Amino acid sequence: LAGRDVLGRGRTGSGKTLAFALPLVARLAARDGRRQARRPRGRVLVPTRELANKVAAVVEPLGRALGLRTT
Repeated sequence: LAGRDVLGRGRTGSGKTLAFALPLVARLAARDGRRQARRPRGRVLVPTRELANKVAAVVEPLGRALGLRTT
């Protein structure tokens, strides 16, 4: 939450995605100021499409609960 870089390593199913998704969504939801239409405010880079789909499945419900969209 402090905005510092973190390197995490753990077994499958240990919650690594949630560990970075929660601060990301919380920070975006708390940010005041003008939103620019059709401009990304956060980005997650992953090496494969399959992992991108898994990350999206975790981030999407969190964002939706706070009025944010994912693509």
